[in-house]
Amino acid sequence: MKKEALRTRLALGWEPEEAVTQPKRELPTLQFTFGEKTLTLRGWAEQSGIKYHTLYSRIRTQGMSFEEARQGARR
Repeated sequence: MKKEALRTRLALGWEPEEAVTQPKRELPTLQFTFGEKTLTLRGWAEQSGIKYHTLYSRIRTQGMSFEEARQGARR
């Protein structure tokens, strides 16, 4: 576990033992198909040059489709 994550947990009031032993919450892997290629969102970010967090925000926060999220950076 990274020191920053441990500090955050302790600052939030976690018991020290739980803060150290509780596993990191795993987020589901997001996969998208565009054309005939299927990649994870991270893979699309690396291939397109658009930052992962930008794509994620467009899809999850702004409600864009994957295609809209990819095109949003090109405007």
